[in-house]
Amino acid sequence: MTIDFRRTTHLFNSLAKSNMSDVQEKLFKLSEQVEVGKITSYQDLSSKIPIDNLLSMKDVQISLNGKIKNNELLDTKLREIDRVLRSMLEDVMRDSQKLSMEANNPGIIQYLPVQALAESQLSKIQSLLNSSFDGQKLFAGAKTNVSLTVSDIVHNTNIVNNVPTANYYNGDEVVLTDSISTTENIAYGIKASDPAFQNFIAAHHFMIIGDYINASSYLQIAKDQLSDLLIQVGVQSKSIEDQIHIDEKATLLLMKNISDAEDVDITLVFPQITQLESQLRAAFMLTNRLSELSLVNYLK
Repeated sequence: MTIDFRRTTHLFNSLAKSNMSDVQEKLFKLSEQVEVGKITSYQDLSSKIPIDNLLSMKDVQISLNGKIKNNELLDTKLREIDRVLRSMLEDVMRDSQKLSMEANNPGIIQYLPVQALAESQLSKIQSLLNSSFDGQKLFAGAKTNVSLTVSDIVHNTNIVNNVPTANYYNGDEVVLTDSISTTENIAYGIKASDPAFQNFIAAHHFMIIGDYINASSYLQIAKDQLSDLLIQVGVQSKSIEDQIHIDEKATLLLMKNISDAEDVDITLVFPQITQLESQLRAAFMLTNRLSELSLVNYLK
């Protein structure tokens, strides 16, 4: 049987190089753990992997944790806005539409204290629009420290020249924004001057003066507009929740990398490094010998 030494040495050469590459990769990984995680104890290893790598990862982790907390606070604020809108839409609106329907019934209106009931509904709206979160007014734009976002809408009409206005509003028209990631800003918050609230308030004042047609019309307009605001808040809240999820996954990955670097057992790693270095030297020697053999075979 004839052996083709050229093919055989080529095969061994390829296997040796592959093995050498694997050993080098393992050696580098172990060295990186020692150099990053125990730099203060092994100064002679600092030339390859600086401690800045570990510190940089920790800085990113701190930044991510801060962003997660900020976004969680913002999400809680939006949830509170959502709660107020739902209360207004599902509770106050329901009772107000019922009152409007009864006021349009000739057989009931003479026994119905419409003005008192409408004023009671306005009082609920006023209380909701003056809601606070974390000591700041929710619906005042950037003027979150005003004492009252909405002035007395129970006894003062917001209808001027038969048109709803925001003359009750004490905040400003600034739309609040916040950075939820390094690449995305979000505009959030709803002001009490929003047309939805103007129309909702005006509908009750129309009831008080006996204009039940306008009252019914503006109630329906306000209901549709409040539903749109609720959807808007839901979309904003979903964006924030998604970003929190992304940042939490990134934080877990960073924590694993930092742990890998810091928690290495030196007593176990150094023997592995010594063993791998011996394998690496042997692989180099084998590769050189195989190369020489290949050359001899070629010359033959």
